[in-house]
Amino acid sequence: MRLLVILSLIISALAYGWIHQEINVSPKYSSTKKDLRSPTKKSELAEVQKLSLEKLNFVCDRRSDSLELVKFYNSTGGQNWINKWDLNKSLDSWYGIGLNNEGCVKYIDLDGKSDGIKDSFLTNNLTGSLISLNLNQLEGLLIPNNKISGSIPELLNLPNLTTLVLEANQFSGEIPGFSNLQNLKQLWLNDNKLTGNIVNFNLPALQELNLSRNLLKGTIPNFDKIPNVYWLFLVRIN
Repeated sequence: MRLLVILSLIISALAYGWIHQEINVSPKYSSTKKDLRSPTKKSELAEVQKLSLEKLNFVCDRRSDSLELVKFYNSTGGQNWINKWDLNKSLDSWYGIGLNNEGCVKYIDLDGKSDGIKDSFLTNNLTGSLISLNLNQLEGLLIPNNKISGSIPELLNLPNLTTLVLEANQFSGEIPGFSNLQNLKQLWLNDNKLTGNIVNFNLPALQELNLSRNLLKGTIPNFDKIPNVYWLFLVRIN
């Protein structure tokens, strides 16, 4: 009997400790909630919210991507392309479009080359102008050997772009700085009608730069902001 009494006392003591501990937790939780109202915590909370919004901006949105491609198709004379898109079908079937694992657009490759012909320079007959695409998963935009004219947009909404090949078109005007393309590794703008000065690009990831056979003028910058470039081609036409 004495043993049962002792065990009962021990269990009661432990239970009291657990209850006491639970009671002590609540004030700490309330205190934390109050701290969030202080200027320091507000700042931290705002930063968390900002980061959350930034992450949301990079969520794969297949429907949004398809709408952007339709705009691109219309702005470059899609009805006259050699390899046309059937806009009534899924974008998986559209010529020159590659998708990532989530089903969003990873690359656009519309040079018109046939799969069985290597090193061929066939056009896909893109005309019109290049719009400022909003494709946050796009890594490669390759539309060489076509007839696109007008100025090249800044391409502000392609944060993951690593390859931009616009060679052998009819682009004119000055070259943009592409300040938002911080992941860009390959930039080919050769064989167009671009004018103005050569830009001192601020593209730290850039490895290949080809601006040859345009109508550029002025001095060559020191390119101190593209430290990783190993292939640079600036030949000018007369």
